[in-house]
Amino acid sequence: MSDYENHRGRLELFRRQENETDKNYTQRLFEKLGEPFTEEDWAEHEDDIREFLSWQNTEEKVFYVNNKYYLNVDHKELDPYDDIQELEGNDEEGYTYYMRFYNGGTCLNEMIEEAFEK
Repeated sequence: MSDYENHRGRLELFRRQENETDKNYTQRLFEKLGEPFTEEDWAEHEDDIREFLSWQNTEEKVFYVNNKYYLNVDHKELDPYDDIQELEGNDEEGYTYYMRFYNGGTCLNEMIEEAFEK
């Protein structure tokens, strides 16, 4: 059943190291998230970071916006009955966000992407 959702958190840019391969970058990302990374899963998704992430249940943990990956840190789900969409830059090359939406027509990923477009 669809209902309203209310989220607050911070998006932290996850920087690529110099000359880092997609595989090493993704391994580092998963270490930071505390998630398991397996060679078999990586090979299954044709060495594609976005495809790999979509199959690894990281939808609300990692966001891909403007060709960059952001970690969702300090995430909290709040009382769902106030319609809000705020996104502001912070000093740490990331963003602080506050989103409220009806989940029958969108999700947190889409709300973050839409806020970047504003």
